[in-house]
Amino acid sequence: DSDGLESGYAQEVAVSLIPDTTPPDVPTLVAYIPDPTYDATPTLEWNDVADAYRYHIQIDNDADFSSPIINDDALIRNTYTPISPLPVGNIYWRVSSIDAAGNESAYSAPDSFTIEGMATEGGIYPDLRCREGLGTGFFCCVFS
Repeated sequence: DSDGLESGYAQEVAVSLIPDTTPPDVPTLVAYIPDPTYDATPTLEWNDVADAYRYHIQIDNDADFSSPIINDDALIRNTYTPISPLPVGNIYWRVSSIDAAGNESAYSAPDSFTIEGMATEGGIYPDLRCREGLGTGFFCCVFS
């Protein structure tokens, strides 16, 4: 250089980047109770996985998960409450975890519970309307 100093030798360093392909641990489901339930929008919960960036939940009324009612892979918490009511009958659910590199674990062992409903002649949920009976403190409920 201009000061008469010689430059040092450049040392080459080989860097090998190994992509992260290791999936996070499989979540463990917390069994839903009460079972059976009349709650068609139950809050489902599973144990938090340390390196999970998000979770993938599947909810189905078939044990083989062939046509999930809910298939959401963008959950950032370890709980899920359906926005729309789930159907009456047996409900099966399972969860996988996804890390920041996009690696997805296997699904958890599925859990199941039953949603019960009140039957009507038409097979439709009744509309339950209640009103207080003339200041008596008792309520009168009408199904329609």
